[in-house]
Amino acid sequence: MQQRVYSTLMFASSRTAKTLVRHLSNLHSTLPIFQSRSIDRNHYISLLQHPQPQLPRHSVSVRKLNTSSRCVTMVLERIRDLPGVFMKDPEAVIEKLEKIRDGGHDNLQIVTDFDQTLTAYFMPDGTRVSSSHGLIERSKFLVPDLAARLNKLFTTYYPIEVDQNVTYEDKLAHMEYWWNKTNEAFIEAKFDRKHIPEIVANGSSRFRDGFDSFLQKTKELDVPCCILSAGLADVIRGVLESHLNGGLAKYPNVHIISNLMEFDDNGICIGFIGEVIHVLNKKEVTIAGTEFGKQALKRHNLILMGDSLGDVQMSDGIEHSNIIKIGYLNIKEERKEKFLEEFDIVILNDGDMTVPNYVLELASSGWRTSKA
Repeated sequence: MQQRVYSTLMFASSRTAKTLVRHLSNLHSTLPIFQSRSIDRNHYISLLQHPQPQLPRHSVSVRKLNTSSRCVTMVLERIRDLPGVFMKDPEAVIEKLEKIRDGGHDNLQIVTDFDQTLTAYFMPDGTRVSSSHGLIERSKFLVPDLAARLNKLFTTYYPIEVDQNVTYEDKLAHMEYWWNKTNEAFIEAKFDRKHIPEIVANGSSRFRDGFDSFLQKTKELDVPCCILSAGLADVIRGVLESHLNGGLAKYPNVHIISNLMEFDDNGICIGFIGEVIHVLNKKEVTIAGTEFGKQALKRHNLILMGDSLGDVQMSDGIEHSNIIKIGYLNIKEERKEKFLEEFDIVILNDGDMTVPNYVLELASSGWRTSKA
């Protein structure tokens, strides 16, 4: 590899520095790590101006520079070049990506939040995307006084959820109260299941760019994907059914674990099945024995995606030995450092699904063969 770089420089010695930079741009994205960083254009120019018969002995990383390692390096470089994407420890990310690449899609599983993770945070006009709870709360099927009550709960407890100065214990008590009171409102409203399709059709919901290709790829590779949400399972299913061509029936690898309404024979909500899932107790959700748990058995690589610090706990109930955590920090950029302590990769400004698509593609045979 040293000889290859040196030969390239000698061949280009007759070109101007400006032309050299332009012609080496493509090579820059595929060469391996150089001095633990990607090879820099200015370094090429320096070597050209002061050619040496031999490159420095330790100029190339000791990492094995085989075909698959170049794939991981290329993915990392693409991720680092994305606007609004940050990593606290790129070397740790490389190690995790290598394990995902080596394990392939047969050893991969995914757990992800839904609201403001798979869905975006903002609509194209700048208004907020509704959560699965919000779709019902903002619909005409909830009487005004109940809608006002739910909005007051949101304005009271959401600031507590995202306040870094509130202790975990205090937050936990507040979140349990908030979710229980919200569920009581739906029961009091005698919410009718038949309204869900109309609520979804008329609501403000939007998936992140790249979501369709992401979900399609999980299906093609048969990668189990668990949507573990503190939202409403029935509404989440309705949103997915409305969006996906052919509905969820065509995605047997996708499973929803969320707050499930209980309906009477007339389709009226009379309660909720199982324990309440809120943003801070996802680690307590039992995964083993579920359909997802059965599909994910013995798959040791895990992709986790979320938009809150509580989402990192989703992996607690899932068997794995390697995990890469991708966090969406949609607003409040001042929380970036805190997110970087918990997530391997942090995406700001309501970003798209490019990063998880890169990671998922890396696990497929395509990266390890034809794209290498």
